[in-house]
Formats: sequence, C-alpha cells, structure tokens
Amino acid sequence: MSTPAHWVEEQQRIRSKIITTEPTCQREYVGGLDITSDPTFKEDFCVAGLVIMQLSSQSTVYEDYISVDLSQPYVPGFLAFRESEPMLQLIERVSPDQRLDLIMVDGNGLLHPRRCGAACHLGVLADIPSIGVAKNYYCSIPATPSRDDVKDRARRELRKMGDYFLIEDANDGFVYGAAVKSSDKSTNPMYYDNRIQSCRQLSGNQRSVRGMELLVSIRYVSIGHRMSLQ
Repeated sequence: MSTPAHWVEEQQRIRSKIITTEPTCQREYVGGLDITSDPTFKEDFCVAGLVIMQLSSQSTVYEDYISVDLSQPYVPGFLAFRESEPMLQLIERVSPDQRLDLIMVDGNGLLHPRRCGAACHLGVLADIPSIGVAKNYYCSIPATPSRDDVKDRARRELRKMGDYFLIEDANDGFVYGAAVKSSDKSTNPMYYDNRIQSCRQLSGNQRSVRGMELLVSIRYVSIGHRMSLQ
C-alpha cells in the first residue's frame, strides 16, 4: 500500500501537469462524478456514479453506477488516492460516441494545501477539463480566509443565484476558487475551483441562461446512488 509520503510526490507530479487556462471548445456535455457510502454496509463499500448532461437541452443523456470496495484508507488531503480509481473506471466506460467536455467532481481542485485536490487529480489523469464542487469550505490552507470569514462574507454579498466571490491567497494573490450561491434560497454557498473562468461563466455572466444548472449533475448522481444502494 502506498504511503502519504509517496502520495505527496505523486500530487506534485500531477500538479505540474495542471492546465488552468480555458479550453476554446464549447462545453456542451458535462459530467458529474461522486462516490457515496451507506453506513448499513461495510465501511469501504461504496457506489460511484457518473451522470452526463447536455447543456443545450438541459437533459440527462447518460448515467452509470458501479459498486466498489475502496482499498485505500481515507487520509485528509489525499482523497483522490481513495476515490479516483472508480471514477476513472466510470469515465473509461463512456462510449467514444458520447462526448465529455467537462467533468464536475464532488470535492476540491486547486482549493487544497498542495493545490492538487481530487478534481485536479482526476482531470489530469482523465485528460478532461475539471471543476471541483465542494459543499464545505477547505479552510486548512495558509493565507486563505477562515471558514467563519467566508461564511460571513457569503451572508453579506451573495444575494441571489449565481452571485460569487473569489477565494484568494493573501500572500501571492493565487486564486483557489470561488464561493457561489447555487440557488436563491440556499444559505450556504458551493465552492468551485480549478477552472476559475468557468466559475465566472457558470455564475454571474450566464446566470439567467443555464449556469447553475450544472449543479444538477451532482444532485442526480446523489439520487442515483441512493437508488443503487437500496
């Protein structure tokens, strides 16, 4: 079994391959990836899911789920080493006829102590542009706002769906991601990172068109997981 020391080296290698500039192609087919467990089963049994949406039609065009026994332990900061393999399997099962322009991963991307979270890790290995979408703020990174500061700012500034603010390094100005209000009624923002320009496009600039509908990919995956576990 690999050790965290080896994992750090691998994260550094993957980090060197991350591309943060935007692709020029139109993002029409977007995949949502997630892994979920059920406490009634054994600890490492999970279901991994991939749902692909076509943006122009706002419809689901592909769904796939696999049951897995995760062999690696969970170590904070190294989630990708536990979960990336089944996600890669799902991506590899997609037919070549089914285009996949962008993947959204339930987890962090650049918002990570070594700027290489699960979304970046998976995006590099799959060679597909990726965005991390997290429900909770990863606050153990030096020179970034605290969790309380982010929540306070979200309450003050995020008024309607699509509103966002950037999360930056106070020392070098590096942009880790953005806190985005995912619906008018939500009280807690979602945290997007890796493809920052995509964050902007998915929020304020295209709010009335289709932007935040991408979150439905992740929601569909969660629903599908619950069905698969039943």
